Amino acid sequence: MYGIEYHRMKQRLTKKEFAERAGCSLQTLARLEQEMPPSASCRIIDNCAKALGVSMEEIVREYPDDILAAGDHPSTESKTENPNNCLSQYRRAKNLTFEELAMRLGNSTREAGRIACARSVPLDKDMQKLASFEGMSMEDFQELYGLKGGDVA
Repeated sequence: MYGIEYHRMKQRLTKKEFAERAGCSLQTLARLEQEMPPSASCRIIDNCAKALGVSMEEIVREYPDDILAAGDHPSTESKTENPNNCLSQYRRAKNLTFEELAMRLGNSTREAGRIACARSVPLDKDMQKLASFEGMSMEDFQELYGLKGGDVA
């Protein structure tokens, strides 16, 4: 894990909260958290460092994936989602907001992500999109996130 993700999670900020604070899009933040060295301009990286209150050196540093304690992760609790739905399991495992999940599903609204997680059984097309996004088969996705079959739509 790289510095931006580490410090964001340590401060219990969601991706959306941090992107707004740093003045960048969710897409830019996702790219910055996954690549090193970041391809973003020094201005964006400097904005991220300032938003987190850390140096640029700490932003580009690599941290062990297991360095954060369980309490350091931003809350992904929801009263409306089905905790047995594998999309909910995926959203929680990846610390995604409903909006971020919706974007991965090809939708643009937070409500679309919430509805996908509220279903008693997720749509096969949604599971397939997320499996493709993660570079795995739908069967592997279902096994990893706890579902043994979806519905057709």
